[in-house]
Amino acid sequence: ILQGLICMLDFVAIDTCFLGLYFIVCFPDADAYAEWKQRAESMYFCKVVVSDIIERNATPKQKEAHIDIADWIIFQIREGKVMSTANHLVEAERILQRMIEKNPVLQKLIDDLDLVLVGASPIGNDDEK
Repeated sequence: ILQGLICMLDFVAIDTCFLGLYFIVCFPDADAYAEWKQRAESMYFCKVVVSDIIERNATPKQKEAHIDIADWIIFQIREGKVMSTANHLVEAERILQRMIEKNPVLQKLIDDLDLVLVGASPIGNDDEK
């Protein structure tokens, strides 16, 4: 992705480049960290950070397999090191449903503001659920 981005930017005037408006985080494959880091440092027209999560944490076998960030996340979920987003949202939906049952106006607020559920956790003691 970064190589394509750099090639594309060769044809775009820096003052019209939309990337200057954003903070960009790159997640290189296991074998590409050094190259991405070097290229990111030369991108003076926008803020680019290259994550070293795979570089620091991947096993030698994973590095040899050239894993990418998707592979890394799947591995973490399978190993039980992070909660699956699907499982997390199911619980969050249950919590939200209980909140709406207690205060139905909440659903109108969600609809009117086009809010999206990204997570939830219960507060208070268990007697109040």
